[in-house]
Amino acid sequence: MKGDGAHRLALIRSYALDWLSIIFLLVTALLLTTQVPTLIRPFRLDDPSIAAPWNQSETVPTWLLGVLSILVPFMLQTLVALGVRRDLHDWHHATLGLSLSLVLTLLITFLTKNMIGELRPSFLARCQPSSDIAIRKASLTVLGGVHWYTEAVCTGDPAAILEGRKSFFSGHTSLSFAGLAFFAFYLGGKLHVFDRTGRVARFVLALWPLVLALFIGLSRLHDQWHFWQDVLVGMLVGIGTARLAYRLYYPPLHDPLCDEPYRDRL
Repeated sequence: MKGDGAHRLALIRSYALDWLSIIFLLVTALLLTTQVPTLIRPFRLDDPSIAAPWNQSETVPTWLLGVLSILVPFMLQTLVALGVRRDLHDWHHATLGLSLSLVLTLLITFLTKNMIGELRPSFLARCQPSSDIAIRKASLTVLGGVHWYTEAVCTGDPAAILEGRKSFFSGHTSLSFAGLAFFAFYLGGKLHVFDRTGRVARFVLALWPLVLALFIGLSRLHDQWHFWQDVLVGMLVGIGTARLAYRLYYPPLHDPLCDEPYRDRL
């Protein structure tokens, strides 16, 4: 009995370290948004790539992104782990993995957005360049015959202008894939989609979270908030972190025990 108690205590400490590490990553990600300044690039007023209209009515607003990429995977994993399998250990591993995938993606996304400072397709609409000739001249630099302007020419809302400098890469896309791709891996493991029986129905069921994530990513192109490369890289980052987080706690999908979380922690 004493041995069991000591083992349980060691296990709790081990998982507490996991959660503390995830919290550390989350705090770091949030600090990056304020402590790493966004790169301020000069721009051209005749650049067609940043002259799209500013669509403020997003297909998938931020609150809905949170519901679809965080709440939905968490609730469905809880339903499978506790409602169907009645396995608290599985639920805990799934929650740890999902949290790690999302937080790691947040950190990478925030850091990249601020350090790259790529202009959004709607940057000029956010900037609202002044028509005053004196203001334009004061913010003008001519390099190689090309007219480059600074933010001094802008008359728009400073917060909107700053947000207009965070196109690369798409946070909506990276976060949606971080949450929904993790759930797709989780569901694929529970359904044994790669057990060499070729059951298409199981594969399709495990695939739908990825389709939803793809819809969210494509909506950013539809709304002209991002360029195609922003969405592509966001997708790769989200899938990459989801796979990494999943494999920390579960076997590969081709493993006969892919539906079981790793249990030999200590």
